Amino acid sequence: MKQTLVQWMIIATTAAWSGTTLAQAPATRPATQPSAAQIEPVIKQLGSESFRTRQEAEDKLVDIGDAARPFLTKLLAETKDPEVRSRAESALREISRKSTAEPSLVSLHLKNAPMSLVVAELSRQIGADINIWPPGNVGGIQKTVTIDVDRQPFWEVTRQACAQSGWGPERWGNGRNNVLTLSPNGGIWGKRPATMQGQFMVMAANVQRHETLDFGDPNNPSRQYSIYAHVCVDPKMRIIRANSNIEVSRAVDEKGNSLLVKQEGYASYNSGNQNPWFWEVQAPLQLRPDIGKRLVEFKGIARFSAQTKTEVWQLENPLKLKNEQKKLANDTVTLTIKSVAANANNNNSVEVQIGITVKNKPNLNIFARAEPQNPLTDYSILQQNIRMLDAKGRQFQNGGGGGGGGMTSWDYSFNFQPRDVTGQQLGEPAKLIWELPMEIKEIAVPVEFKDLPLP
Repeated sequence: MKQTLVQWMIIATTAAWSGTTLAQAPATRPATQPSAAQIEPVIKQLGSESFRTRQEAEDKLVDIGDAARPFLTKLLAETKDPEVRSRAESALREISRKSTAEPSLVSLHLKNAPMSLVVAELSRQIGADINIWPPGNVGGIQKTVTIDVDRQPFWEVTRQACAQSGWGPERWGNGRNNVLTLSPNGGIWGKRPATMQGQFMVMAANVQRHETLDFGDPNNPSRQYSIYAHVCVDPKMRIIRANSNIEVSRAVDEKGNSLLVKQEGYASYNSGNQNPWFWEVQAPLQLRPDIGKRLVEFKGIARFSAQTKTEVWQLENPLKLKNEQKKLANDTVTLTIKSVAANANNNNSVEVQIGITVKNKPNLNIFARAEPQNPLTDYSILQQNIRMLDAKGRQFQNGGGGGGGGMTSWDYSFNFQPRDVTGQQLGEPAKLIWELPMEIKEIAVPVEFKDLPLP
């Protein structure tokens, strides 16, 4: 009996097999990582006539880890051999199991290297695109960076590079296809206090203090005092929703004053137009008359909804699709791609019309504290999960859309612009990919800071 394939859809590769050391390192020396020439022969061994060879190949691919993912995924799409398919699925499951708790690790040994090279090497090692914006900012990307690290978390290395170069990640992602994008920001982002919490980097962003006086009620001014944190998610994870409120357990200034504010216990979940790798969370602080000048200790929990199991619906020649259907969850969910059409009057944009019908609530493991939105039908999540590619694998830009529904049926439309984030024109639509969330789990991330200044 075939087992269900579990795939992580944000593919991240780690520096593996052999690390490199710095011994009179040249200006630019990339980290050692398995190449296609090393991985492809192992992939072929999954079909060997020898049981021992097949087993050794599967074990070796698991040891290679995330770098083997795209090769295994490609094999699954092509093979008709049930033994090969079973071993590829098994290897992917084990890679996912081993990688879910650890951050993507990268190695860089660069001296006075331009930021453009740093970004290219980071992108190669995690197996995901990293854009620079604006693309024509040649002076900015040529700022030099010196980094000497072995197998360090991706976000910590990125923070070091940004602190030296004066760059940082863009928070909002809809205009960049939700791709990690770096842009000049004076280096502020890279200099903020941060801690690594497994696959998350939690960064202290700012404290905001607001006072408002309504002239209709001048004797009752409103005062708000809040701390904000930015949570950067490892590229291999898929976060679809977050509670924007930190559950605070301790907040103390240098005088010993508790700055805790009684929280009502409600959750405010955000799945909108933030990048899936960057989330802002916040908590109110008590604005006491005798408040100190430093927040000596802050502890809390930020809760995230992670897409931990995914099924991929991939369709070729999308312009020929009409009323193509797929059923999920024991036929309780029916997905329909009603039509895909190019619009010559709108810069050759491509409109995708979809429909979703549900007989009853699918058995998805959505944590109880979340808002009761089904990730299969939530529009903002669908925007992240439906992609259009040309024949070269380049992704169309998301041009918006609309629609709605409720109870048992939903209808949506999505517009895709045939250009990449730099404005380059792409080819004809060649592939439509719909990543289907099959399991959602809660992840509680510690938010802990010490000795922060207060305004």
